[in-house]
Amino acid sequence: MMIVLDRHTGISNGMRAKFTDAAHGVCAYHLAKNLKQHCRKRGDMINHYYHATYVYCVEEFDHLMAELKAMHPKVYDELLEVEIHKFSRFYSLRRGTI
Repeated sequence: MMIVLDRHTGISNGMRAKFTDAAHGVCAYHLAKNLKQHCRKRGDMINHYYHATYVYCVEEFDHLMAELKAMHPKVYDELLEVEIHKFSRFYSLRRGTI
């Protein structure tokens, strides 16, 4: 089972307590919507974010995240707070289900 939420900690804690075997993820669309608040030039940031989110190769993911960090450090820091395995297809605990 995979549960995807919009970073609401109360809901996440409740789901984690009830469904102990379920993986917990963050909705890529809603996370992107939240990230848009941190930068003015959103087009490049959103493209890099979505591309990094859905790649299957660790080298490509790391390269895109390094570019994102150089362009938008605040967005990069926000993504690290979310935890990479919750939004990245490659690092997902239930790979292929996001």
